[in-house]
Amino acid sequence: MESEREANKYKQVEYMQKYVGETLEAVVSGVSSSGFWAETIEQKCEGMVSVADLAAWDTFEYIEANYSLRGQHTGKQFQMGDKVKVCVVSTNLEKRQIDFDWVPDEPKKSGGKKPAAKPKKGK
Repeated sequence: MESEREANKYKQVEYMQKYVGETLEAVVSGVSSSGFWAETIEQKCEGMVSVADLAAWDTFEYIEANYSLRGQHTGKQFQMGDKVKVCVVSTNLEKRQIDFDWVPDEPKKSGGKKPAAKPKKGK
């Protein structure tokens, strides 16, 4: 049974090599003090977003009571079942590992256009 899991993970990592650098839709499938795991929706492959990588956005602490990570400054929370966007950062066949980076949602853009700058008058 264990060798079957190892073979499946190897094939997942091998398959995901072509997605390195791409942003994909995923669902949080596990959380720990070291980060969270996400499974891509379309490819059904699981990788990890580490707390070290999340540090670029906030300092995240592990909340054991509800198996979540919460940003100390932003309040952003990750818990099982949350939909997220991830970027495939790297794959490692030897370790059978896929590394993701979290891609935050872009801020909503306003509908109106920015007014053009007024031309400066000469002296």
